[in-house]
Amino acid sequence: MQLATTATRPTCASTTASRWPKIGHETGLKKLGVEKLKPIVGRGILLDIAGARGVEAMDVGQEITMADVQSALRRQTMANFRFQPGDVVLFRTG
Repeated sequence: MQLATTATRPTCASTTASRWPKIGHETGLKKLGVEKLKPIVGRGILLDIAGARGVEAMDVGQEITMADVQSALRRQTMANFRFQPGDVVLFRTG
């Protein structure tokens, strides 16, 4: 899904509101949002992908590749890190 920016807030470029009016609107989901999830418990790993690329923020639509993940791990002195089942991986993109 790609985000588009309006003058006041980001909106979903897939026009969720027009496709599924009971589920979404221009500011996001009305149902099935993250606030409906039960707590997620796991080891958290924060990877600074933007920093590994040498930028303050990534552009909208840029993909995160395994090379980015490996670069971020090396930059964060975690080159030998091994992900485990249940890990929660968060990417800082800007």
